[in-house]
Amino acid sequence: MHRLTCIELSIFECFITRVKTVARESNCQKSLNGSLIIARDSTGTYKEISRGSNKTTDFQACVKCLRTDIHDNSRYELCRAIHAEQEAIMRAYSKWSTLGLRDAILFHVRFKNNLLAPRSEPSCTLCANFITRIGIEYIVLVYDGGADMYNAYEFRELSFDYQLRQY
Repeated sequence: MHRLTCIELSIFECFITRVKTVARESNCQKSLNGSLIIARDSTGTYKEISRGSNKTTDFQACVKCLRTDIHDNSRYELCRAIHAEQEAIMRAYSKWSTLGLRDAILFHVRFKNNLLAPRSEPSCTLCANFITRIGIEYIVLVYDGGADMYNAYEFRELSFDYQLRQY
């Protein structure tokens, strides 16, 4: 993991702004999450491949969030929404399945109580497995004050380490 430098942040600024907008499209009551996948085109320029937010599967807000009192990344089965990362991966794969997503970068952001969340560590093993399986190379976690970039396999291992520490 490395914290993105000012130069790297300026290169990715438009994508960081875009993923924040995507997160605000969420209809989740607990937190707003957004993901954006980018890759280089044939000219070497980064472009958006896909995006997703944690929306419920029927696109209606939950009447009552069943995970309100759960403060960690457990009990996913109680959630009516899929994760923003999963939504972005499914959309990307439906468009790019013949090319794969090798060398792609996934940006992720979370808002809690309408504020950009503070820095946190990788924690979702389910999404980490999706990310590595599909071939995304890097994950950028955007937070209040900066962003951290992880290699996909490092992200997955850190997610499992986080979960193991919880139990």
